[in-house]
Amino acid sequence: MNNKGFAISSVIYSILVLFMLLLLGLITVMGSRKVILDKSKLQIKNELNHEGENKLIIYKESILNGANPKLTKDMIPIVYENNKWVKANIYGKWYSYKEQNWANMALVSDSNYAKYNALDAGVEIPESDIIGYFVWIPRYKYQIFNSTLYTSQSGKTTNEKEIQIKFQGIDYQEEAGSSNNDWLTHPAFTTLGVSGIWVGKFEITGSITAITVKPNLPSIREQKVQTFFDKLYNFNRDLDSHMMKNTEWGAVAYLSHSKYGK
Repeated sequence: MNNKGFAISSVIYSILVLFMLLLLGLITVMGSRKVILDKSKLQIKNELNHEGENKLIIYKESILNGANPKLTKDMIPIVYENNKWVKANIYGKWYSYKEQNWANMALVSDSNYAKYNALDAGVEIPESDIIGYFVWIPRYKYQIFNSTLYTSQSGKTTNEKEIQIKFQGIDYQEEAGSSNNDWLTHPAFTTLGVSGIWVGKFEITGSITAITVKPNLPSIREQKVQTFFDKLYNFNRDLDSHMMKNTEWGAVAYLSHSKYGK
């Protein structure tokens, strides 16, 4: 598991029906142990209420074209420095997708938010006070490369390739291509109408009644899919949390296999 949180697989059409069913079952179970926050669909405007303070300007990377990380209550921006997670300086370069350094945030409780929101940048955020670690997946369009993979190329071997991606904010026109070399705004973003999503960096941990998203801990298992769905839906209603969908899984996968991934 890298610092972006996911190893991704896609559903492959196959004449081996049994294999296909097993693969689909695996994706369903794996997806059920991921959590997504898409509060940005509510058009968060406060961005931690920092932009007007001291006339400082929150850092925004130009290549994201407006698909910059959205931060709201209970979200603390973080960077990994000297083997620990510390509060990020959001007025400086705290992420760079051009340099394959994605934006991260720590989700904390309501009772801890005021304390950590008031801290200076560079102060460590202890894991004991963190509910979960999340990474920002900016909205983007990609160049279609596999529209005929499951028909005319069935049975052929394809080589791994770099996926062509261009970031685009919510105000950019959606691309709706359908053929190879056309551009398509990824459906993970158009379905929700968002400029990006916060994705859990790890499988859910803790217990089914007290869910966390932390590294180096056993993931929650042996639960029904409906239980995962209900518990992740109610993980944080203020932030519109929900169980990860296949399209959102795919959005992470494609970004990982672009020049912005590792």
